[in-house]
Amino acid sequence: MNIIATRTVQAAVTLAAALFAGSTALQAEPVHLKFAFIANETEITYVTAIKPFIDAVNRDGKDVVQIDFFPNGALSRNFPQQSQIVLDGIADIAFVVPGLTPGRFPDNGALELPGLFQNLRESTLTYARVQAQGKLRGYDDYFVIAAMGTPPYTIFSKKPIKGLGDLNGIRSAVTSSTAAASLRVLDGVPVPMPVSEMAEAIGRGTVDAGLIWLAPMIDYGAIRVTSYDYGLKFGINPIAVLMNRAKFNELLPKAQEIIQKYSGEWIAQQYAEAATARLKKLQDDLQETSKRIVVSPTPADQAAATEKFQSVYRDWLDKDSRNPALLKSVKDELAKLH
Repeated sequence: MNIIATRTVQAAVTLAAALFAGSTALQAEPVHLKFAFIANETEITYVTAIKPFIDAVNRDGKDVVQIDFFPNGALSRNFPQQSQIVLDGIADIAFVVPGLTPGRFPDNGALELPGLFQNLRESTLTYARVQAQGKLRGYDDYFVIAAMGTPPYTIFSKKPIKGLGDLNGIRSAVTSSTAAASLRVLDGVPVPMPVSEMAEAIGRGTVDAGLIWLAPMIDYGAIRVTSYDYGLKFGINPIAVLMNRAKFNELLPKAQEIIQKYSGEWIAQQYAEAATARLKKLQDDLQETSKRIVVSPTPADQAAATEKFQSVYRDWLDKDSRNPALLKSVKDELAKLH
């Protein structure tokens, strides 16, 4: 082989090696996904579910997919718009409270009805499984990473509440239309708003109370402007982690597999166990250090409220011909847990 031919072969080998190296480098560069979170990194959902999910995906997807976390509303401070920023591409993934946009998630009312669930585990696993069965509208444009629930909501107030009658005329922040309807039948005045606005609203006197659960009262600061807790049980609030489905479909199969592995049932079980334990600690710590006035409803008051809540059920069932079957699906899934 002459010198020219030898050099030509060497150049070809060098070029091929460079192309291979470049191809390998490109393959090794992971896709980065933006995760929008409205709160800080002490919030209960982040600590018990979102962080474990991100850590697991980033560990397994080191060379394939990585999640970049943006807390404190860095991508959007508008809580009701979190589901929209995912569709608009501002974020790839976001923590969403579907009750803030009921028109987008019209079937979630089946989970919000008062008296259905006794605890966070029940509401979370029921929501996760009913949603996974495709029975809830509004999720087609999303890959659902997590469908989670809260414990039953109660009243946290800056005004004394000694019994059911004291809810008459009380102005309370609510985070869903079903919560608003439930408060209204007890003669309360619901004021829709995200939990992130409750502390300021209660502090300024725009509202008297929040219909919510303990963890976000602490996480978002409203616990500091209230002194009275009334333990009447209302409904729960579904909460979710949603990803743009088109973005998910663009990912390499390996990346999709990793995200799927830690979504759905995995994250629901993770959250149900960890958030239940964290809530118990929050309750114990508050009881030890706080001078809050805690009132449990009498059996008569709870029974009276339960009776009034039946009109909330009737109104919701009459809204859509699909609703009776949907409520049955929720109750059937709950019965399996029992």
